[in-house]
Amino acid sequence: MLNWVRKTVQRGVIAYAVMFLSLMTSLSGCHPSNPATNYPEPGADRYVYTDRSPDGTRTFTYHLSSPDHKVLLPPILREISGITMLDSLHLAGIQDEEGRVFIFRISNGMIERTIPFAENGDYEDIIIAGDTIYILKSNGNIYMVEQYDHPRPLVTRFKTPLSSRNDCEGICYLNGLNSLLVACKGAPSLNKDQHVPGVRAIYRFTLTTGQLDTVPFISIYTGELASQEPMDWYQGISVRMANRLNQNGNIVFQPSGIAVHPVTGNLYILAHVGKMILIIDLRGEILGRVAIDPTILPQPEGICFDHQGVLMIVSEGIEADAILTVYHPEVTVR
Repeated sequence: MLNWVRKTVQRGVIAYAVMFLSLMTSLSGCHPSNPATNYPEPGADRYVYTDRSPDGTRTFTYHLSSPDHKVLLPPILREISGITMLDSLHLAGIQDEEGRVFIFRISNGMIERTIPFAENGDYEDIIIAGDTIYILKSNGNIYMVEQYDHPRPLVTRFKTPLSSRNDCEGICYLNGLNSLLVACKGAPSLNKDQHVPGVRAIYRFTLTTGQLDTVPFISIYTGELASQEPMDWYQGISVRMANRLNQNGNIVFQPSGIAVHPVTGNLYILAHVGKMILIIDLRGEILGRVAIDPTILPQPEGICFDHQGVLMIVSEGIEADAILTVYHPEVTVR
């Protein structure tokens, strides 16, 4: 009940912010005004990011203010919280109220089938590795769904040392390590008595052992992130609103999804608080960040790539249906 109230209040506040932003944007075209002091340097585009392959021979440039494809999803997916590639035509998605996987078409959002796996609950992200689906619950439980194409899939639940105080939001698969990475929006420590402000943690879950490491695989220091580059107006108001709704300390950056770029191997961490994607390598080094356009994706919750580097992001619905956006990269080869 408390989670429902928190999300309802937050959604209402964000909705008003989006409406106000749209109004201010339209007015700015009619009346001259002084530029905000916290915008990037002239000529910089905060909605564009270029990633590079490890050998430097290929670059992938994403224009997040110009999706190549955009579709509204069915009402049942208004609370969509995670997506993953199923095949070239379909995504598998999860929403944070029902224990079902939704298989839907990328082209039009049409749901073709669902896969029940558990009772209703707060499910936050999903990843497919080989012929197995993994679903993350906000309390850190991981559900493994094997033989998901069969009428009765085999479901195994892993109870990890993570809990609701960690507020687990993102999951991705590292093929080289045969592991899942779990991104936490809340407390970074497994110890409930240990308060670590200004840190976001990513934990590693090893599939061969079915165990979660007890120390973070990567720690992200939000103070470094905040000082890396200025926030725009919308990112600033997003952070201020979240500060009023959250008691977990420094929340300039709260992960809501995570994905691995299929070519560069870098981690793309989506954050609906702060409206950004943070790009880091597997050592935890911050490579850059790119803003999310709130007029396109008001509450970004899920992120994934296809094998060619096409980026897909979903936003929960606020006053309307959820939105799927698709971004084809500009690829340069040298």
